[in-house]
Parts: sequence; C-alpha cells; structure tokens
Amino acid sequence: MGNLFFVPLISFLITFLSIPIVIAFSNKFQLFDIPVGRKLHATPIPTLGGISIFVSVF
Repeated sequence: MGNLFFVPLISFLITFLSIPIVIAFSNKFQLFDIPVGRKLHATPIPTLGGISIFVSVF
C-alpha cells in the first residue's frame, strides 16, 4: 500500500529534476523548434522535453 504514494512521488521527482538537464542539453546543442510559418510559439522551444516525461513514466 505504501507504493501507491512513493511511485508517483519518485516519478514526479525524476521529471522535476531531469527537465532542467534536458533543457540545458538542448541549449548546448541548439536542438530547438524554430517558430516559422504557422507555429503558435514566438520563441524557440527545446524539442527534447518529452524525454524527461517518458523516462519518469517508464
């Protein structure tokens, strides 16, 4: 029963701590989605953000 509390907590912590690392990696290697044409965002967005979420869910 204790796992029902710790599993989501650990998943949250992994995501919370890994997103800044992934963003820094994206900035270092310039891995951005550049806003051109019909894009809704006005500034470049790092494209690797889903990796943090995937790792925390896995």
